[in-house]
Amino acid sequence: MRNIKLVIGLVLSFSMVLPYIGNALSPEPPTAEQVEKWIQEQKDNPEPPVEYISSLNQSGLTNATLGNCFDIYKFNNIDVSVGLDQNEYEPGDIIYMKGELRNKNSYPLPDLKIRAKIVKIEQEENRRIVKTVDEIVLGENINLPSLGNKDIDYKYNIPFEASKGDYEVLLSVTQNNQINIAGLSFTDDVYALNPGFSIKGDNNEEIVIKQKDITVNNNPYDNLSFTPSYTERQAVNIKVPIQNNSDQDKEVEIKYEVYNWSDDLGKIEKELIQQKTIAKQGTSIADYTIEDINKSVYYVKIIVKDVATGTKTRWSNIANIRFTNEYINEPGIVFVGFNTSPFSPEGDLSLVSCIGNVVDIPENATLENIIRDEKGKVIVTSKYEGEVTGQIDGIYTQLPKDKKYNKLLVTSTIKDKDGNILNTVELNYDCTELDPGKCTSTQDNILLIVGIVSGIIILIIGILFGHKRYKLRSIKQ
Repeated sequence: MRNIKLVIGLVLSFSMVLPYIGNALSPEPPTAEQVEKWIQEQKDNPEPPVEYISSLNQSGLTNATLGNCFDIYKFNNIDVSVGLDQNEYEPGDIIYMKGELRNKNSYPLPDLKIRAKIVKIEQEENRRIVKTVDEIVLGENINLPSLGNKDIDYKYNIPFEASKGDYEVLLSVTQNNQINIAGLSFTDDVYALNPGFSIKGDNNEEIVIKQKDITVNNNPYDNLSFTPSYTERQAVNIKVPIQNNSDQDKEVEIKYEVYNWSDDLGKIEKELIQQKTIAKQGTSIADYTIEDINKSVYYVKIIVKDVATGTKTRWSNIANIRFTNEYINEPGIVFVGFNTSPFSPEGDLSLVSCIGNVVDIPENATLENIIRDEKGKVIVTSKYEGEVTGQIDGIYTQLPKDKKYNKLLVTSTIKDKDGNILNTVELNYDCTELDPGKCTSTQDNILLIVGIVSGIIILIIGILFGHKRYKLRSIKQ
């Protein structure tokens, strides 16, 4: 299980996540309680450690060493504790979400974002159906100290005509809009937390995406199962049925957004907006085809809105569809971070850059790391040039020993074999924002310099005095 290769993305190779994803192949996906039980069983009966062997080429390193990425990068190693003020709401109510993020790592985590999907939960026979009605951000630009915590406080307005039913808030945390810290923002079944609530009243859904009838290349698409994967180049067609449950014709807006990998960065590769009339009690198909496939992973967001009511009155309907192309190699950065706090390092301070390929086929790439101090001066650089495989590997860049830093700016960039930038991670480690209590003050620096200078002066005086006594003794003799 530990060695299953990347299918829906690099991060899904983590041992904690895989059993959950694997269970999605069964007729009935696991509940959150089952997942928690499995995690507890793994804690009580841990597997013996597996010897790590890097798949990278030692000769391709400059000013760096190879190491195990997962000695440092602990997926889901932060506690996301968010509670809702009630279990039941009426349409138009406000949901108060409060809690905290707690960092269980010995290194700080700058530039975090808490994302959330509001999903409606339905059950059809043995199948759990999850339908997204809204996507929100509970907090961004969050700087989390090592072993520290930050409060979460967010107010969410339920639309006035929100339909009755059971809902969940699927929470995930990303860093720099691309590194998965807890949960996976691009899936509906791997989350950091999923507090639930219900909406009462008599409102029914008028316009709704029929989630269970979505197809990709004419095959059923289950958003709680494995991502479709293709081994040969072909166009990919997506069909999303939209149903009008009302007794009048409805004008809807259908927006198609196409992303590479996920929508975390917010960079839309392609976009299309359609207007469509759906007859009363009728169904229409949102049909979209990607012809020129040139990315290893696509994430397609289809947003359906009732033109007459708008989102303040009713929720949207959102279908998020993801597929991979195994014949396209696309190495990427999985994680960038320090092995300890740069403000008060315990032992040697190293930058750990984790890279891997989407598919398990060796592909040449170049990773470059640059670490600058608070004045913009380059402290150290490192590089890896060579093959990258489906295994996630760590590259360790050591900083000067026995030094503390108030501020470090890290830039890690990976390029393909032709020099094209695949992705860049930029992280700003500023002690005033991350951990003010560990900042080295200017006064301390002055005292240190004064101490050093005083020591040098005393040493020089001692040498001169000793030399003078030696000369006087020589003359007397």
